[in-house]
Amino acid sequence: MNLDKALQQVNGELLVLTNEKEGTQFTYPSATAIVKRLNNKLHPFVVWRAIDPSRSGNDPFFESGNYYETLAEALTDSRI
Repeated sequence: MNLDKALQQVNGELLVLTNEKEGTQFTYPSATAIVKRLNNKLHPFVVWRAIDPSRSGNDPFFESGNYYETLAEALTDSRI
């Protein structure tokens, strides 16, 4: 899964990445990222979780979680 491509799709900036493996490649569902969506003023911070393709039968992808007003709020998300 290419994190750079996912960020480009939402015009986002990566702020926090947990369980990083092989640069921007993830193969397991425990990876999480906090992203700031640059073109969105309402709740610009979002938590993403990587989904392992072996669990869904699809290509790996990021599933967005909760949206927050501030980075401090996003850091309290239960996915992190």
